Amino acid sequence: MPTQVDSPHALEFDGEFLWLGGMGADESIYKLNPEDGTVVSKLTNIRTQGISYLNGELYYSFYGRIYKISQDGTLIQEIILSTDSNPTDMAINNSSLYYVYNGAIDPIIKINQTGSTEEIITETEITGLYTLAIQNDNLIVTTNSNAIRRFDINSGERISDTETIIEGWITAIVPFNK
Repeated sequence: MPTQVDSPHALEFDGEFLWLGGMGADESIYKLNPEDGTVVSKLTNIRTQGISYLNGELYYSFYGRIYKISQDGTLIQEIILSTDSNPTDMAINNSSLYYVYNGAIDPIIKINQTGSTEEIITETEITGLYTLAIQNDNLIVTTNSNAIRRFDINSGERISDTETIIEGWITAIVPFNK
């Protein structure tokens, strides 16, 4: 991890590179070599708790908004969220954007492709929800005890809970297939 990263919260794998963001005072989004962690490039002064990647473009969240940017940092789209929440993580599946936030019900929310409507997929029953990933039509989050919880992406039904031996506080997850 780059030494400049003060508070890592966002992680994404685009099939070739890892993208890392955080919530420290002067954070940036880093494009990293997944083999050795070297910094390939950096988008300066972007604080985020969530990041996702689709078709060469990045999505990141910051206080009630999701921004779509090019890899050089050019703003493409700004989505103002109806929940007035701060997404703590996000993921994309089949061009649909999903996000989570710390709220009264800690839901997983889907945004339609035009970014104009939001739909609660499921309530996670997790206090302090900070992570979201999608793999094989499963929405994946981690609990505050670092268990991995999976939900069906279509029905929102809880599929499984898997305990981990990870200590600390998991603030970002991403499926990684080498």
